[in-house]
Amino acid sequence: MFSVLLVLVVGVAYFYFNWQFMAFVDDCFGRERKAGQIVCTFVINYAVFYICSSLQLHLIANWTIFFIFLVVEVFIIYRSTWVVSAYMALLGVVQGLAINIILRCGFSLILVKPLTLFDNQVTEGGNLKRYPVLLGFLLAGMLFQLARRKGVYTRVKRLAEDRASLSFLVRIVLILYVYLVLNLLTYYTGGNELVMKLWGIKSALFAMLGLYFASSYSMRMSRLKTYADANKREREALFLEKQEEEQLRTLAYTDLLTGCGNRQYADAVLAEEWQNETAFSICFVDLNGLKEINDRYGHLDGDQYLLTVARTIKQYIRMEDLLFRYGGDEFLILFLDTKGEVPLQRMKSVNQELAGFCKERGSKITMSVSWGLADRKEAESVQEMLGLADERMYRNKQETHRQRR
Repeated sequence: MFSVLLVLVVGVAYFYFNWQFMAFVDDCFGRERKAGQIVCTFVINYAVFYICSSLQLHLIANWTIFFIFLVVEVFIIYRSTWVVSAYMALLGVVQGLAINIILRCGFSLILVKPLTLFDNQVTEGGNLKRYPVLLGFLLAGMLFQLARRKGVYTRVKRLAEDRASLSFLVRIVLILYVYLVLNLLTYYTGGNELVMKLWGIKSALFAMLGLYFASSYSMRMSRLKTYADANKREREALFLEKQEEEQLRTLAYTDLLTGCGNRQYADAVLAEEWQNETAFSICFVDLNGLKEINDRYGHLDGDQYLLTVARTIKQYIRMEDLLFRYGGDEFLILFLDTKGEVPLQRMKSVNQELAGFCKERGSKITMSVSWGLADRKEAESVQEMLGLADERMYRNKQETHRQRR
C-alpha cells in the first residue's frame, strides 16, 4: 500500500515539474498554455519514465531517452527548429538531472548508504531511488516556476532568435549534459566512499553553474548583437535618409536640361563665398541668337544649343570652378582665385571651340556666346558684381552684333 501511494506521489510531483516546464516553454514561444497539451505530455513522459524504471534500464539510458523525448515533443508541439528544441530540452534535462544527482548523493550521505541503492534497480529490496526522485521533480518544477516569475523566458526568447549564439550555447550545454551523465556511472561502482558522494554533489553544482554562466554569456552576447543590428539598421536608415536629402537637394539645385547648378544654387554659393571673403571672379555668359534658333528651327535645336555650350564651357574651366544656368539663355561661371586675363582667354577658347564645332559638322546653326567678367575687388556686394558682369556681357553682345552686321 505504501509503495503504491509513493508511486502516486511521485506521479504528482512529476506532473508539477512537467506543468512548470511546459509553461516555461510556452512563455518562451509566446503561446498560451493549453491544459490538454500539458496533460498529454505528462502522460507520455511519465509513461516513458515508468517503463524505463520498470525495465530497470541503466540510468544513462534512462536520462538519454527522456532527453530525446523532450526534444521531439518541443519540436512537434511548437514547430521550432531542432536547435531551439534541443536547447529547451537541455534546460529541463540538465537542471533535472543535476538536482537529482545532488539529492541522491545527499540522501546517500545523510543515510550513510551506498550509491548503488539509488540506481534504477527499483525491484530490488532496499532501493531508495523514489525519495530523491520525488524531491527532485518538486525542486526542478519550483526552479522553472521561479524562472517564469523572474521573466527569464524573455531572454531565452531573444536568444532563440539568434541562431549563432544559440548554436554555441547548445554545444556547451551538451558537454555539461554528457559530463553529468557520466557521473551516473558511480551508482554502479559499489562501495560507500564519502569522496564519491561529494564528487557527485560537486559535479552537479558545477553543471548548474556552468548552465547559468553559459546561458548568461550567450544571452548577453545575443543582446549586444541585437543592439548592434539595431544600430546598423539605424545607420542604414540615416544613410538612406541622407541620400534622399542629397537627391532632393540635387534636384532643387540642378538645372534638369544641362545638369548645371541652377540660379538658386548660384545665389547660395555666391553668398557663401562672399561671406567667407574668398577671392573669386564671375562671368556672365549669354548665348547669341538662341531666340531666333527656337523660332526658326524649334526648341529641340535650341535645347541642343544650350547643351553644347554647357559641355564646351565645362571643358575650359577647372574642377574647382563652377558653372550655373542662371536664366533661359544665360550661364554664370564662378572662377575661384583666378586672375581676370585667365577667364578672358578661356571664354575666347569657348567661342573658338563652338565655331570649330559648327564648321566641322556643317551645322545649320551658328553658335557663339557673349560674356562679361567681374572681379570681387571691383564691387561692394554680390549684387554689384552681378550687375557689373551683366553690363559688360551686354556690351560684348552689342559689339558681337555690330561685327556680324
